[in-house]
Amino acid sequence: MPQLHLNLTDRHVEGEILLKGESGPIQFSADYALQNEETPGTGVGPVVTLTNIVVSREWMQRVAEDMVAGKPWPIPVDAARMLKMTGLL
Repeated sequence: MPQLHLNLTDRHVEGEILLKGESGPIQFSADYALQNEETPGTGVGPVVTLTNIVVSREWMQRVAEDMVAGKPWPIPVDAARMLKMTGLL
């Protein structure tokens, strides 16, 4: 991932990734929400939810809309610890 930009005020992320087999970098952007509390009924701790996802490849845009957008994704323990230490969670 050669570029990653986090706007902590607006809760927006954008960047680019390089994937094997693709002709060039893939740009992406999304809004995000961090939730520190346990997700009810799941036993899962802190999560991140992405919305308004935009990806520069049509096939990845469809995957993002179908499988990522609006769904809570668990934050790994070490990352959650770091986010808590910085006051972001």
